Amino acid sequence: MIGCVPVLLRSDHCAHSPTDLYGGENGVEFEACLVAQCDALIEALTRQKAKLLTKVTKEKESKLKTVRDQITHCTMKLRQTTGMMEFCLEVIKENDPSGFLLISDALIKRVQASQEQWVKGALEPKVCPEFALSINTDPLMQSILQLDFTQGKETPMVPPAPLLQLEKCCTRNNSVTLAWRITAVQALPVEGYVLELDDGNGGQYREVYVGKETVCTVDGLHFNSSYNARVKAYNSIGVGAYSKTVVLKTSDVAWFTFDPTSAHRDIVLSNENQTVSCNSYDDRVVLGTAAFSKGVHYWELSVDRYDNHPDPAFGVARINTLKDVMLGKDDKAWAMYVDNNRSWFMHNNSHTNRAEGGITKGSTVGVLLDLTKHTLTFFINKEQHGPVAFENLEGVFMPAVSLNRNVQVTLLTGLEVPKNINFNRISVYTVRALCLQSVSHSEPIGSDNHPTQGPLKVPLSVAEVWTNRSNGPSTTVSEYDKENGDLPDSAVCVAPCASTLLGLKEIFFIRNIRQSSRTRSPGEPYNLSAYRATTEVGH
Repeated sequence: MIGCVPVLLRSDHCAHSPTDLYGGENGVEFEACLVAQCDALIEALTRQKAKLLTKVTKEKESKLKTVRDQITHCTMKLRQTTGMMEFCLEVIKENDPSGFLLISDALIKRVQASQEQWVKGALEPKVCPEFALSINTDPLMQSILQLDFTQGKETPMVPPAPLLQLEKCCTRNNSVTLAWRITAVQALPVEGYVLELDDGNGGQYREVYVGKETVCTVDGLHFNSSYNARVKAYNSIGVGAYSKTVVLKTSDVAWFTFDPTSAHRDIVLSNENQTVSCNSYDDRVVLGTAAFSKGVHYWELSVDRYDNHPDPAFGVARINTLKDVMLGKDDKAWAMYVDNNRSWFMHNNSHTNRAEGGITKGSTVGVLLDLTKHTLTFFINKEQHGPVAFENLEGVFMPAVSLNRNVQVTLLTGLEVPKNINFNRISVYTVRALCLQSVSHSEPIGSDNHPTQGPLKVPLSVAEVWTNRSNGPSTTVSEYDKENGDLPDSAVCVAPCASTLLGLKEIFFIRNIRQSSRTRSPGEPYNLSAYRATTEVGH
């Protein structure tokens, strides 16, 4: 149902005497005002029609998707039932009575279960072909028929919709500035304005400003987001209509500096708060001026000075993290601390994933905060350093650094996200392999036939590398079987050399675990669970 109110047609510029009205020029002006107001009503009705048609289209697409899903489901069930019927026909041909009796009960139960699935409504339509939408245009039609000129003294009204001044509306970093004005003088003065923004993702509007000013800047928005903004005015009678909506897009990348207001007192900032050093031999923390809660963000820190092999820490933190200890010592910071030879990840004073390779003067340390995947990754000199450092990051994070007087770094922002990212967090390296008969039962990968340098090519039918702690799901290789149950002779798998790629000191032995015909039937999956070799990495 479309809500409506009686519409008053008037012209603030047409209060003239009857003589003037019939005189020509003023009459033309009045007619123009009337045409403009009627056109505005028609435009509003056209916009509303478009919105209603969009809803109908979405409803239609939803119904079609439901029908397609049901067709897919029924097709799958039909194929399963057909396959079972064909299998039953083959079983009936069994000449051995004892073998037939052995499986007949199970087949009967499966047939009954399949029948019940069809009976339980698999073929009943899941969606009604009728549209459960209705519209009542009677009130609107009545208002249109009642539309007429008013006579006598003008009745006080709520303010008209403000006009957003697009030439003054702009964005800077993750802030937006909006300006507006009232288009006509009213009998009652405007007492204030209400500015509303959505969530940057097409969600509900929320009030961000209420007051008399006609210019407002809103800070702390999400980067790389498009915000819808609107404003309305109010007076002693009530609240007026909304202005037209304006869309403002925040910056794709974050530009920020170090924050002197939240830094430890021993921190020294220079170069317009982009370079940081410290007066103390103890570690001190400084945060950035940006706060992130969504999106993907990358920044770097250039090491300007590095004396006596200190271990500065780089990462992200909450605004209330401790400022007088190394970053990552408490539960409000996630960091990588690094010296000239190696690095560690640290959160809540827990040190993990030692990695070789450090920094020196002139090095750059990159920090990638991906709040789409909720991960934190580090780079040294443009190359990813170690695995993904932290996962499951939720909330608001600020760039952070801790250092002492032996280090000075400069912040580099507004950078694009690196392309060479390995999102796997390797904790357990598990090799599961099935070998052809040409591979010896006890031949190690590191033998002369299989050198450890470079990519390792072994005539394997399957070789899988899992990179999660649970070692991945159970694995079958029945898809590699031929009709007679043998493995393909041409199967070759390229596996990375463990000792070269991951720095492992142990070499795995590949064992031939192909089952014989006495224990494995054609088409039966291979059992790999008993032939798994694992070794911890990066701890």
